[in-house]
Amino acid sequence: MALNIRRGGKYNVDYGIMDVHTLFEKRVGKNTGITTRICSDVCRDFNKQVWDKILLESKEIKIPLLGRFRIYKWKPKATVEKPMKGYATDYKASREAGKWVCHVNDHRDGYRYRVKWTRKYNLIKGMSKYYFIALRTNQRRLAKILKENMNIDYFE
Repeated sequence: MALNIRRGGKYNVDYGIMDVHTLFEKRVGKNTGITTRICSDVCRDFNKQVWDKILLESKEIKIPLLGRFRIYKWKPKATVEKPMKGYATDYKASREAGKWVCHVNDHRDGYRYRVKWTRKYNLIKGMSKYYFIALRTNQRRLAKILKENMNIDYFE
């Protein structure tokens, strides 16, 4: 019986937590007592702290060689032809009203928010070919913060 070769999926990574742990053992040594599980927990906690700085304290995080990450705030430009251009469609309200209705973010004066990766100061060539999409959990956290906490404001 032949084994099927796994094809490329939606989320393919070049390096994972096992590779990080292997590199750690190669540089430090295998007798440290740090297992893959501990290494994974440390990485997860570090990433959570970084996202807390970005989301809760509206900080800009600079990662050497890669660039900067922050929450970007902007107001979509409306024109006479398309007064609601740049806003997402509210399908439930559209169905009830019988015409096109959109989310205008009244709770935040019409501003929209997203995580932005600024690659201007990175030193690696060819980075303009890549883009960054935040994990859904972090996007949901941002949406929850924007709806519940009016004290936090982000850069424009």
